[in-house]
Amino acid sequence: MDAFDRVTVMPRFATGALALILLVGCAPPSPQSPAPLSASAYRSRDDDAVGGQFQVTLTGLSDIAVSVRSVMLDSPGFDTVDPTVREVALGRGTRIDVPTEFGAARCDVAPEPASVQVSTGSDTTVVVPLMSQNDTLNRIHAEECAAKDLADIVTVTMVPGPLPSGPAEPLPAVLTLDRRDGDEPLRLDEIRGSLLYALNSEAVPVTLASGNTSIDIPVTLTTASCEPHVVADAKKPFVFPAWIAVGDGVPVYTRIPVPVSVQRQLVEYQQRSCVR
Repeated sequence: MDAFDRVTVMPRFATGALALILLVGCAPPSPQSPAPLSASAYRSRDDDAVGGQFQVTLTGLSDIAVSVRSVMLDSPGFDTVDPTVREVALGRGTRIDVPTEFGAARCDVAPEPASVQVSTGSDTTVVVPLMSQNDTLNRIHAEECAAKDLADIVTVTMVPGPLPSGPAEPLPAVLTLDRRDGDEPLRLDEIRGSLLYALNSEAVPVTLASGNTSIDIPVTLTTASCEPHVVADAKKPFVFPAWIAVGDGVPVYTRIPVPVSVQRQLVEYQQRSCVR
């Protein structure tokens, strides 16, 4: 028998072993265990007042309670910030709302798909897909990017006047819009106070007309709360939301800057008002 007539025959046990190896190698990977939590995002009026945060509703999905230690947003559309510490045990059906901060918007990428990284009591991190009520995350992302564009067109400043003589009197201030670029009308549609200070003006809404570079708007500030626990728990007491429209566009959410010197004036005013 020459070389072309020789046939190699494999033992039956060898062919069976090979078939088993091929079957194992072709088997699909086992599915990952589902996260023991679900997460959804929404935004409250308090979140607007505080700024830079929204609410993550965590719901337990496991019969064994999961110990939550902290929550952090993971989104391609926002810079990463420190997690929110919140220690709670969540069993099946139990839920909690966690105020969760977001970083600066990355306007060249979309914010979704997003998730939250939840640190658990077992010193591990669970990645939970983030659902969005009323398109919350996309709305925040769009607003933050619009605010960046608005900052290139107009600046807003607030300068309080001298402290009033009586503790019950409001603190007068002047809100100024300064045009930086363009000549379209700039309409200040709405202003709101912070968690600790009410901000009002009978002159709002008001428009900075084309051809004008600046407008001064009289406003007043009053103390919104003197409750010790409210004052102590207010993490961002100097966030004052405002909405400004450029031309015929929709109003854009922005925040009135409050430098340290103005913060000191507001604290002094509040302390005097709350002593009465």
